[in-house]
Formats: sequence, C-alpha cells, structure tokens
Amino acid sequence: MGGSQSGFPQTSAWAVLRSGEGWEERYRQHLERLARAYWKPIYCMIRRGWSRSDADAKDLTQSFWIHIQEHDLLRRFDPNRGNFRTWLKRCLKSFLGTAARDAARLKRGGGRSPVSLDGGLGEGVAADVPAPEGVFDSTWAAEVLARSEKDAETRLRSEGKAVYFEVLRLYTTEDKGTRPTYRAVAERLGLRESDVGNYLRIARQTLRTCVLDAIREYVLDSDLDSELDVILGLET
Repeated sequence: MGGSQSGFPQTSAWAVLRSGEGWEERYRQHLERLARAYWKPIYCMIRRGWSRSDADAKDLTQSFWIHIQEHDLLRRFDPNRGNFRTWLKRCLKSFLGTAARDAARLKRGGGRSPVSLDGGLGEGVAADVPAPEGVFDSTWAAEVLARSEKDAETRLRSEGKAVYFEVLRLYTTEDKGTRPTYRAVAERLGLRESDVGNYLRIARQTLRTCVLDAIREYVLDSDLDSELDVILGLET
C-alpha cells in the first residue's frame, strides 16, 4: 500500500484492496491512514459546522469511523460518481442525521442508554455559523498544505536548498496585496534578484510534489488536479 502507486484503486468496491494474500492487513492500514488524514476535517465539520461541544464532536468523529468499518462503507464508494472527499461528506451528513434522530428517540424514552448529544445536530445553529461542508473543505485543505509545507522544507534542506524554502516562505506568507518584490526578498536574504524567481519556481514545484504525495493515497488520480487547485489555492 505504500510508495508512489498507493492511490485509491480506480474501481468501485476497491477490488484491489480486497484481492491477494494479506488484503485484510492492507485494508486495515489503509483505514488507519484515512482516519489520520480526515480526522480533523471531520471533527471541525461537526464541532463548528454543526455547533457541537468539543467532547461531543470527538465522540461523534470516533463513532463515525467505527460506523464506516462496521458497515464496510468504503466498498460502496464509486469513483465514477464523484470524488472521495465529496462522498465522505455525504456519508458523514447521513451519519449525523441518524445520530440526531436516535438522540431524539432516546429523549422520548426509547429504553436505551443515553447518547452524548445535546439536542438535534444543526438545529438552532446561529446564522453566522459556517456551512458544515465549507468547514470540512477549508480544514482539509489547510491541514494538507501545512503538512506539505513542512515536508517541502525538509526536502529542500536535505538537498542543501534551505534558502529556496525561505524565498517561498517570505513570498507567500504575506497578504497578496502586500507581498514583497523580488528585489526586497533578494536584499533580505542576500541573493541576486535574478535568483529569487528561479528559487521560488523550484520551491513551488517541490511543494506541489509534496502535496501530491500527501493526497495521492486517498484521492483518486482523476481528482488530483482539482484537489490541487483547492489546496494550493490557499497559496496562490
């Protein structure tokens, strides 16, 4: 499951994951990596988009991953009907809706142990609360970008190109309207102005490669370009 060919199989039901000797272990490891990659976006979507408490959001996030495994939902994902991130959000919304209905039944006396939910999910949310899907997408993009920036810095430093990353950092951490000129960056880092553009181009290519490495395992090849636009749009 590792290496450059570790993207989601281009088949419904992920037949590749369920073939050959040792598929159970490969499948378990894949689920664990998915959980690490999407835990925070899911948590933030519940916490902020659905206005849940910290404890409830954590409980529901954990319950959602258990739900995915118990119902083997990954087998139902069809890449021909949309990308994985969109599908996962639909699954989460359905799960939260069921959780809300279950909580309401328990409040009416369903004869079952209480679930830690404070009312219907999404009910009575203030108008200024961001849309759940938007919270998910923005958190996911920011998490991938932050992780990829660290990887890009590590990679460039290991190649003796630490200054390349410093050029990228200086040029992209400022607001778009107040970004420094190439000359200003060159003067600050003791470079020639003509070098700044080249260093920036190489650093951006390295960052793009790191983003691809970060998402390839849980983004279909057909969706890579569009997902790159979502993530790197934060840095354009």
